[in-house]
Amino acid sequence: MVVLPGEIANQKVRDQINAYSRPLGGTLYAQIVQGTKDAIDNGHLPKGDMARQLLRYLQMGQQLLDEARQLASHVLDENLYALMHRHRIPSLATVPALNVLKSFVKELRTLAASGKDTRLAAQTKAA
Repeated sequence: MVVLPGEIANQKVRDQINAYSRPLGGTLYAQIVQGTKDAIDNGHLPKGDMARQLLRYLQMGQQLLDEARQLASHVLDENLYALMHRHRIPSLATVPALNVLKSFVKELRTLAASGKDTRLAAQTKAA
């Protein structure tokens, strides 16, 4: 279980942040919480509104995962698994880090948009 930083004192906000744990998966959720805290501690993100920063990255992770799931349905399984393997993603439920997810979705967009690798193209060839 991930312990939220003490700077986030508002229980309603803590509950809102914790609600991302299940849809993002424990690994990605923990990485985003710890990564945001570290970035603020190291001066890479502004101090003062950790909750807002954290929610921003959690929402980004959720949007990227949703997009990955949607795009995955347009790509042949063997190519999807190869792409996941290249990014060291065991499953979409256990994405190791937000930057990995960003890179994965970027390549997945390209693959799905190419039209050469879609399930529809494969079905059309078979027909």
